[in-house]
Amino acid sequence: MATYHIPTKVLFGKGAIRTLHEQDLPFKKALIVTTGGESVIKYGYLDAVKNELSLAKIDFVVFPKVKGNPTHETVLEGAALAKENKCDLIVGLGGGSPIDTAKAIACMATNPGTLWDYLKPGSGKGKAFKNPPLKIIAVNTTSGTGTESDPWSVITDETLDEKIGWGIEGTFPYIGVDDVDMMLSVPKTLSMYQGFDAFFHLAEGYVHPLASDLSRNLSLFGMTLIKDYLPKVWRNPDDEKAREKVCLASLVGGMVECYSSCTFEHTLEHAVSSLFHDVIHGAGLIAISEAYFNRLATSKKVNSQLIEMARIFDPKARNAFSFANALHDLKVKCHVDKIDLHSFGIQEKDISRIAKKAQSLVGGDGKDFSDPISYSYRDIVNILEDSFLAKK
Repeated sequence: MATYHIPTKVLFGKGAIRTLHEQDLPFKKALIVTTGGESVIKYGYLDAVKNELSLAKIDFVVFPKVKGNPTHETVLEGAALAKENKCDLIVGLGGGSPIDTAKAIACMATNPGTLWDYLKPGSGKGKAFKNPPLKIIAVNTTSGTGTESDPWSVITDETLDEKIGWGIEGTFPYIGVDDVDMMLSVPKTLSMYQGFDAFFHLAEGYVHPLASDLSRNLSLFGMTLIKDYLPKVWRNPDDEKAREKVCLASLVGGMVECYSSCTFEHTLEHAVSSLFHDVIHGAGLIAISEAYFNRLATSKKVNSQLIEMARIFDPKARNAFSFANALHDLKVKCHVDKIDLHSFGIQEKDISRIAKKAQSLVGGDGKDFSDPISYSYRDIVNILEDSFLAKK
């Protein structure tokens, strides 16, 4: 039996933010969670959210302290502010980092202790949340995570060097907003990182053991959009149609994450950026992606799925390794083919430490996560070594 469930209402398209106040918003006070960067202010995104809340007669307080890899410390600070102000709504404004943080704050504003008391991977204690989280509105300004339509959040505890993905039913956003007018200001290189993050949600979801006919068709649709339109965003960042198509692919990627899931590729990147905090998630995925998908091809466990995805690029593809080759060609078109682990300042001596961290997130036998295959320590090291210097 399959269960398909996404309770989030998504307002999608040009000008979508201006319809937020028209929705059913039975709230009194919101905490707006965003970054300390200038773009949300410079381009009017924060003012747009404030205006919509004001039109809906909702008071608000702003929490502008989210970092690129959102931290546990920030979550607890935001939750304390939400409690102090008696907020009954959390609004995440920005990309994956603010929205993921908003989800975690929504949970910790209604529950005691720390977030790590409730997380299961790593050193989390795995307790059940005692109380439901506050409602969440996700105002998305990027095209990568799909977090405006899924329950997932990724938070880093820098004291533990742990980066953990998690989610519960209550962290599905109440409303998500995808407005292309709020995405045109994203620099094109960062747009490429985000677009590839969405691509990997779709590709990983396609090979995942939980994939279904529905999720695989969504994956193929989303990957085709990225193949066709992400290079156009590179060539012309002001191309609204291309931006909106990539945003749609990202949204579909969030749906795939609900119906299927991410695989070890994401876990391995979390190990990288939990130890090297300045690594941007999408860039980290780009660095390890070809080696990861070639490892899948070597296993021969998902050859048919890899060939089917390769045929998005070349209808005549017959080889499981063709997918990683096509992925490389897409990276070339998007000018991210030179990204490797070395470009983040990672040294060869760091590979063993990253591999051990990855094992700690999934279990030493390499089987405690959903992936088509299992990974020994040597398998993980090989992927990292193959990702150390970019393919020439």
